[in-house]
Amino acid sequence: MTHYRDMTFCPYWEGCAKGPDCFRSLTDTLRRDAEYYQLPICRFHLQSGCFVSDTDLDSGHDIAHDEQASTECEQGDQSRLPSDGEST
Repeated sequence: MTHYRDMTFCPYWEGCAKGPDCFRSLTDTLRRDAEYYQLPICRFHLQSGCFVSDTDLDSGHDIAHDEQASTECEQGDQSRLPSDGEST
């Protein structure tokens, strides 16, 4: 299945210190563009390993997750992951 820009985007960017400058930020503009082209958006299901909380940035503490972020793809308002045995 083809997704908008053939990449995964981050819906957690607004709480991330790096979010405003990140190329993976799932902004309203990006959502509108994907809707215009009628393409689904693939997004991180969990915070990505690069996530740095805005509140922890001031203290110098990086709360980035070590585990690899999973992804899910959304078609319009319906987001879901494939169920067991379902092809992607």
